[in-house]
Amino acid sequence: METIRKIRLAARDGNKSIRQIARDFHVSRNTVRQVLRSGKTRFEYHRGSVYRPKLGPFVENLSELLEHDRSLPVKQRRTAQGLYEALQVEGYRGAYDSVRCFAKSWRAEHQDTPTTAVHCAAQYLPVPNHPYTPRDCCPGVCRH
Repeated sequence: METIRKIRLAARDGNKSIRQIARDFHVSRNTVRQVLRSGKTRFEYHRGSVYRPKLGPFVENLSELLEHDRSLPVKQRRTAQGLYEALQVEGYRGAYDSVRCFAKSWRAEHQDTPTTAVHCAAQYLPVPNHPYTPRDCCPGVCRH
């Protein structure tokens, strides 16, 4: 967003050419043209479908691993690297990034309802004759 503002200001106030603006901000001339012609304040790219020819036969195995990990405590779940290594043992020869992206999207789709954090005031038990009150001290974050 900051770069978009700078590009528009350079074009308006500096009377610079598109080529000079592209050179100054290290973007392509097409990007400068796109910014100047549109009124958008943010440009995003969303890929439609992803073609993963090498991961295809292993998607079912990967989903099973992720489903199994879902029942485990968070600290015991496999990382994307662990999932990649488990697939390599089964014969997968594709890229790590394909496994990482698939695992990330799978976890986002199958995410449980987010746990709500318990406020520290609810966890605090007042101690008689203690110099701090609940509003002064929170477990782990005390103000002296």
